[in-house]
Amino acid sequence: MFEEFSEKQKSFVKDVKTNNLSRINILQGSVRSRKTYVSLIAWLMLIVKYPRNSNFLMIGKTITSLKRNCLVLLQSLCGSSRFSFSPSRKEAVLLEERYI
Repeated sequence: MFEEFSEKQKSFVKDVKTNNLSRINILQGSVRSRKTYVSLIAWLMLIVKYPRNSNFLMIGKTITSLKRNCLVLLQSLCGSSRFSFSPSRKEAVLLEERYI
């Protein structure tokens, strides 16, 4: 999976691993350049680093767009046994940890 990343994506993942991120990080690139994919990988890496019960925020213009653009992809990355979500309750469960 990692070998498929572009140099830009590898650099971003490395920055996540080494905690070399800015307060706000903006990924830019052409349409279908896998920005969402690599940002979800980074999001998962950050969740693993932080203590349980930490607060994380994932936002979208609407719940439907968040589901379509991020949550479904995240579920395919993790597997439905490790990640599930309920748009109506506005919460997700990742590795038995609940996120609102």
